[in-house]
Amino acid sequence: MYNMITDHSLIDRYINKMNLVPVVNDNPLLSKDNIFSFCYGEFVKQGFKKCKVLLEFDQVNPAQGIYYGCQLEHNTDTTAIIKKWESVTDYIKRDLALFWRSASTANNRILEWDFKDGNNHRYWPIWIRLEENEDIFEAVKCVQIIIYSLKAQGFKQL
Repeated sequence: MYNMITDHSLIDRYINKMNLVPVVNDNPLLSKDNIFSFCYGEFVKQGFKKCKVLLEFDQVNPAQGIYYGCQLEHNTDTTAIIKKWESVTDYIKRDLALFWRSASTANNRILEWDFKDGNNHRYWPIWIRLEENEDIFEAVKCVQIIIYSLKAQGFKQL
């Protein structure tokens, strides 16, 4: 059953968290189609589609919470994309797992990786939800690790 009061308090809590994120490289919090988003850059590598590293909150689907990862646009079967990105995402997963093992939230972290195929031909080879017990700065640190991992694998920032 839809509970407007609960949903509004959830939305307010997540928007307040998103407002704590520091602006990096003139990277403002953008709001489009009810999605609050920070784009930390676009990355390219020969043979791979351009990807964006994002930190987002979709207020239409507040139960998803705040999430972050890599998003790319596609016009092909996502099965082929998953296979192509497998080695890239394995590297990112390894780096994030090392961070989570050393972080204070490591004992509570469930290492799950969601492969989301969003609307408008957008695909997330890495999609990670910020857990309730984690503060927003953990997500910012993880975004930095994702960027480091992409660059270490030869991706260039546009």
